Amino acid sequence: MYIRNLKDSVENFNNEMRKKEGKRELWVTSTKKTLMYTLAKIKETYPLGWDVHEMDKAENTDGYIISFADTSIDIAGSDTENTKSYTKRGGTLAFTQAYNGDVFVIIVFPIIDELVLAKEPQKVVLRVTPNKITEEFIHMQVANFLDEMVQWESSSLYNDIGFDVKR
Repeated sequence: MYIRNLKDSVENFNNEMRKKEGKRELWVTSTKKTLMYTLAKIKETYPLGWDVHEMDKAENTDGYIISFADTSIDIAGSDTENTKSYTKRGGTLAFTQAYNGDVFVIIVFPIIDELVLAKEPQKVVLRVTPNKITEEFIHMQVANFLDEMVQWESSSLYNDIGFDVKR
């Protein structure tokens, strides 16, 4: 009985390893190209001050992001000697490969240095297999990301909840 259980466990493990390798292969051969092409096309079609970057610092956890550039905001603080202007670190939508070949879709919210820090700096939107990532899927995720950025920019939604205002 234990031998049969061990054989079943070994087979289940081997099946998962094959699935993982299949997802990683699909990521390399197809998914990355779809992400790069679609995000670049969105950036070009809708010039909102954002850029597309490949995240390739670590093997098997690479990805693509579309993010808004850092911007200086119209808030300046001063003490008796200096004046300081503040920078808003733009929001980001990331598609990144997980350890098992799945893909995480993550939103990183903007912050304003020393003024507004997100209590939830990022949000894992979902986790999907690479075969689910199509142009339509990417468009849906970018639209969702923009909806989140609109909510973030709307001070009425975030004044009381979600942010620490440092003074």
